[in-house]
Amino acid sequence: LAAQWASVSLSRAQTEMLSSIESRIQATEQTTHSHASTVDSISSQYQTVQRIQRAENERMLADVPRVCEQIDRLGLLVDAVEKNLGELEDAMGKAEAAVGISLGGRLEQLARFLGSGGKTQGVPYLRQWAPKEQAIPKVINTSEFLD
Repeated sequence: LAAQWASVSLSRAQTEMLSSIESRIQATEQTTHSHASTVDSISSQYQTVQRIQRAENERMLADVPRVCEQIDRLGLLVDAVEKNLGELEDAMGKAEAAVGISLGGRLEQLARFLGSGGKTQGVPYLRQWAPKEQAIPKVINTSEFLD
């Protein structure tokens, strides 16, 4: 009887131990499978990122000649604008000189008209203000003129 009890106890202990080992093996297999799935997912994502980066680099390299051409065109445009600006400044200077001369002539006519009434005090001052040989008029002192 004792031998049978020992045999049953031993068999029960072996069964429990085998069951425990099987459950540990299954848990380890599940964990390993989960880790393998995670590694596969990360690997797939990494490969996708590499493909995207390669495609982006290829697009950027393809755009380099076009961008260089656009930079060259912008440089030419800036040069043309600078040239036109210089020409515009020259034209504005000539226009200012022409306006100054014509304004001086008009003021001289006005001074003659005002001076013909007997009061000739303003005539020399106006002639001094806008002489014909100078394009840039001097500042008018209006208080002296109007007194």
